Amino acid sequence: MASGLYRHRQPCDGRAELSQSAFCRLPDSPHRPSPRFDLSDQPDLVFGFSRLGLQGDYSEIRRGQGLSAVATAFSRYGARLVRLGRFVAGYRLFWWPVELVYAVKYRCPTIHNDYHLPIEKEGLITMPSIESAPAFELTAEQKYEFDLQGYIVLKEHYDAAAVETLHAGIDELQAIPIDYETYTKIGVASYYLAAAMQDPEHPFWQGDHRLDRRLNPKTGGVGRVDHALCGTDKFDLIVRDSVLKAIHTTFAGGPVFVSASYYIEKIGPCPGGGLHNGGYPLDRDIYYAYDHTNQRFACSSTKSVVILSDMTQVENGPFAAIAGSHKANFSCPHDMSDASKNPMAVPVLAAPGDVVIFSEGMTHNAYPVSNDSIRRSIFFNYMPSIGRNNLPLQRMSIYPDHVLERLSDHLDVLTSPGYI
Repeated sequence: MASGLYRHRQPCDGRAELSQSAFCRLPDSPHRPSPRFDLSDQPDLVFGFSRLGLQGDYSEIRRGQGLSAVATAFSRYGARLVRLGRFVAGYRLFWWPVELVYAVKYRCPTIHNDYHLPIEKEGLITMPSIESAPAFELTAEQKYEFDLQGYIVLKEHYDAAAVETLHAGIDELQAIPIDYETYTKIGVASYYLAAAMQDPEHPFWQGDHRLDRRLNPKTGGVGRVDHALCGTDKFDLIVRDSVLKAIHTTFAGGPVFVSASYYIEKIGPCPGGGLHNGGYPLDRDIYYAYDHTNQRFACSSTKSVVILSDMTQVENGPFAAIAGSHKANFSCPHDMSDASKNPMAVPVLAAPGDVVIFSEGMTHNAYPVSNDSIRRSIFFNYMPSIGRNNLPLQRMSIYPDHVLERLSDHLDVLTSPGYI
């Protein structure tokens, strides 16, 4: 990606000083060249080194000399990429030999405190404290249950009003015309992801849908839309949910970003789908781990499933799990085509407003809907960084500007430090 890098010299008083004459550019990313911006109207653009104070003239930076306008914040867990406003970054984050921090003062006055960006004080750039109390702490029982089973359930996490709002979000997504150009323009995606999003002639655009994703006979809406945050603001309440953020941060052992958002609607009767994932073979994108040295979880992918329909009965197609499979050392020897055919699978019964939180490394899917009910749920995937398959499969990696502007106060969960 295009980036600006200033070499620095160390003054005798211990502060780092910018050297404009040493400005250099890095090559564009082959994946997506970063756009050039005229930053002459951005007087608040500042640069900084974490752990170092800065002073200097930023006039050359403001002119946007090949600068990719991104912001990078660092915490005790490492570097974190933050995209602000209309500034678009390339796909790759280069790891600097020094902790260079790009900081763009966005219009939100609290952004420096919220995202640990540098703060100007008496001509110097300093880093605010990153030590803040979590909004929510898992109990010892919840940690043990998650470690043992691979999932926990938050009962009655959302009230009836929130459930209604989330239903309305699904309605909005289903109202989007199933058209290649429309999906591409908005930023939402087919549940086939890259296969359909790279092929305007894919059968999905011609109305050919999976049995468990078929159109709602009353509304004509499709059974799943990916990159849902790009098509509705009704799911924003999940992004803003400090409890879910704290839980997934705990399970990741550090900062996370929302790497997927979608809903699933199943019109009964319909199949449940094949069970998938598990502790073996180990997959670095979804594995479960616990770091005994530092006494913290270190999961590479966890999900929240927000339940919107009555799934307190097996006939309604509840979430299916093989408890403990996230730590399995063998492949499951039983039928994986359907949870109802696998003796190790158990139903995770839940009511509207409940949230199932699970490790992606656990074997899971859903039970068949064996009656004529409609089953709705919303999935949010949280990861510490972009998985190796995100870009080629067109899973969510970098959110479009309209999402970042709408959720400018929660950019920390909409951005990623790079790849795992």
